[in-house]
Amino acid sequence: MKSAVDVDDAAVQQMVESSLEHAFDDLAARRWVEAKLKAQETLTATHKALGEYAGELEPDYRGKLTRPRGRWNRPWPRKRPAARVILGNCKRP
Repeated sequence: MKSAVDVDDAAVQQMVESSLEHAFDDLAARRWVEAKLKAQETLTATHKALGEYAGELEPDYRGKLTRPRGRWNRPWPRKRPAARVILGNCKRP
């Protein structure tokens, strides 16, 4: 059987390697976005719960919970960390 596209083995190997490289970058980007969304959802739920139930907490404890709010609301970095930071010890095939 003859291939419909005349591509040598070296070119195919290069395409496969390139696609794997992009796959890891795409995976890292996806994990970054998912982590960011999860963190934002958690913060929103925490703010809501504190607003609804703050009166049921001891004043000292409530103060400890609400004091760090400014740090929670810092803007997220525009750029995601490098793939190696997100993927940690994940090994490439």
